[in-house]
Parts: sequence; C-alpha cells; structure tokens
Amino acid sequence: MELSKSVAILKDFTKDEIIAWVQSNCFFHAPKRSDLLFIRWKKQSGALLKAQDELSKELAAIDGKKRDEYAGQFNASKDPQERSLLMKKIIPYDRKFKAYLEKSEELHKKSKSIDKLYDSIDKAREKET
Repeated sequence: MELSKSVAILKDFTKDEIIAWVQSNCFFHAPKRSDLLFIRWKKQSGALLKAQDELSKELAAIDGKKRDEYAGQFNASKDPQERSLLMKKIIPYDRKFKAYLEKSEELHKKSKSIDKLYDSIDKAREKET
C-alpha cells in the first residue's frame, strides 16, 4: 500500500483509535481501514454495553408496583381530592418511566449505528483484499 493512501486512511480516525491500533500490533505494518474500524466498533460497543447496564439499573429503581398500587386506588376512589393526591403520587413514576423509554430509544439508535459500523468493517476488508 502506498504511503499517501495510508495517510488518507489515518485522517479518518481519532488519535485514540490510531494509538489503540498501533498498540494492538506487535510489528508495524501499513494501517488498514478495517483494523481501525474494528477498534472504533469495539470502543463504541463497550460504551453502549455500559450505558445499557446503567439504563437497566435505572429501570430497576422505578417501583412499578407502588405506581400500580396508586393507580388502583385512584381508579377505586370517587373523592376528587383523594384522586388528585394520588395522581400527584403517580406522576413522578410516569416521568421516570418516560425518561427511561426515551433513553432506551436513544440507545437503540446508537446500537443500529454500531451495527452499521460493524458491517462497514466487512466492506473495508473486501476492498483491502
């Protein structure tokens, strides 16, 4: 591979990705796009898994049983004041769950982009051979 092509490949990646690539190679050879894409994929996949674990902990912290208990009391009550108080107790649970769903959707989108990145590794390998 000619030097100008190698430099062009390196320009597409961050300093950290290039350093990780250099550290993972026992001997120096010209950089391959697929190697650097793999490092990028590995880093992003790890970050995604960490974020998914944190999100799972957030979901576990939401007490759905208590929210359902309040909702049952709300549905059984005829007193407007009591219903109003129960609704005020339900709202924080609903907000937490909505925030969880929004974060979950964001992570799903990130997951799709990471999947596309993985596919691009195979395409880069095909071009390199």
